Amino acid sequence: MSCNTCGSSNGCGTDDAAPPIPSGIVTVNGTIIAADEIAHEMPNHAADTPLGSWRAAVQALVLRSLLLERARVLKLRPAPMCDAQGRRESAEEALVRAVLEIEAPVPVADAATCRRYYAANLKRFRSREPGATAPLPFEAVAAEVAAFLAIRVRHTAWRHYARRLVAAADITGIDMAGDGAPLLQ
Repeated sequence: MSCNTCGSSNGCGTDDAAPPIPSGIVTVNGTIIAADEIAHEMPNHAADTPLGSWRAAVQALVLRSLLLERARVLKLRPAPMCDAQGRRESAEEALVRAVLEIEAPVPVADAATCRRYYAANLKRFRSREPGATAPLPFEAVAAEVAAFLAIRVRHTAWRHYARRLVAAADITGIDMAGDGAPLLQ
């Protein structure tokens, strides 16, 4: 039997029995996610197997579909922004950002919250100097702590929101719950 990855029959080290990519139809609230959309999305989702890449791509497309559907319900208009490097987001990216800003707002950690995190995690804030054992002063790492907490809170808020969207949706052709759904973990 030949390898599913490279086609060779000389023991390339890959799993000859890798499960095939599903050929069934994936729908989100009655809208089909086309196979060519999935194939186009797969390179953005590295995985150990083609099936893993397929699952991650489909899950991302399902979430994008739900977010864009929500943007239509909210009657949002895209207002693309540029990042610090001058890259302009697409109309779809702008709509997704707007939905998340409206429906999954992210609280900003205040100074007291940052100090509590710092105090509870002093080992993370040691100097990189050889032999240093004392933590860096809070003032030296305050911006780093605030940035870390902002990212952590944003991911948590967005995942909770995504779970709510998925729970309320009619999705067929993929399991959006459990270990196979890293975007929702």
